[in-house]
Amino acid sequence: MAKLYEIRREIEEALESGDFERVEQLNLNFEEKLGSCAAYIRNLKSENEEICAEIKRLQERKRLTQNKIDENYRYIEMNLPKGDKLKIGTHHLSWRKSVAVDLIEGQQVSPEFLKVEYTPMIQAMKDYLETGKELPFARLVEKLNLQVK
Repeated sequence: MAKLYEIRREIEEALESGDFERVEQLNLNFEEKLGSCAAYIRNLKSENEEICAEIKRLQERKRLTQNKIDENYRYIEMNLPKGDKLKIGTHHLSWRKSVAVDLIEGQQVSPEFLKVEYTPMIQAMKDYLETGKELPFARLVEKLNLQVK
């Protein structure tokens, strides 16, 4: 089957030559091709939904597994005296030293140690522009979005 752009070009050529019977035939091919594309999109959407559901399922499973890991770490921490080392078969349990920063509650962190990230608030800008006001750095643009159902 020909590509859509090829069919469109053939339709234009047939219209120029006045071959309306050929135009009719090509229009049927064109619509059939568009229908195939729409069916393909729907299949991909369905597959995408299945993938999203599987991702959610796996994320929940990951969360539960991580909770079990954390729970078992806490259990061992409560039962293995600090500083002790223990070897059980192929498993080695020991403590290692580390240094961490503990923020003191109620004290303000100095600005040089703060990280600030700025991201555009698109929805707020849209709402503001829809009231008829203007922004020098943004504008509303009307778009046409294809829907395949």
